[in-house]
Amino acid sequence: IEGTSGDATLKLESTGNSYWNMFIDQSDARKLKFEDNGNGVALTIQRDGNIGIGTESPGAALHISSSGAEQIRLTRAGHDSFRIGLSHSVGVGFHNVTDSRTDFMVSGTGDVGVGIATPSGGKLHVYANTAADPYVLVDGSAANRDSGYKINAGGGIRTAIRMDVGNNMYFANNYL
Repeated sequence: IEGTSGDATLKLESTGNSYWNMFIDQSDARKLKFEDNGNGVALTIQRDGNIGIGTESPGAALHISSSGAEQIRLTRAGHDSFRIGLSHSVGVGFHNVTDSRTDFMVSGTGDVGVGIATPSGGKLHVYANTAADPYVLVDGSAANRDSGYKINAGGGIRTAIRMDVGNNMYFANNYL
């Protein structure tokens, strides 16, 4: 352990001068920082417990900052791998890395895409690039309840598409 500029530093060095520094940065609110071979801080732990990866000023319990799209990767042996990250300029998505497809995307404007990386044409865009039809399932069978959609076009006027537990289909205006 060495002290430089008042910072307590632990230096882990291997043959060939590759090293990691772990130090308490006195000049930055006594944050615990991990630095790779002098190439900049890779990990920061603030005194309030916030952890920053790629940032020295984490603004949340876990704050990840990167110039790349991939932020978090989830992998399990023998199963598909997924990444969760910022994507397509503005938005956050869930991407199936194994099958090279975007399963879920929320754009910066709040549009949601299921099965598509760039949702367009409405707040919910469902896309199926398979032999299966892109159906949206609304299922009330577990509670023995009616299922359907309510559409509000503004001004309190609502349209409903509903199927009751007896498999009767209803279309109604001014449905509340």
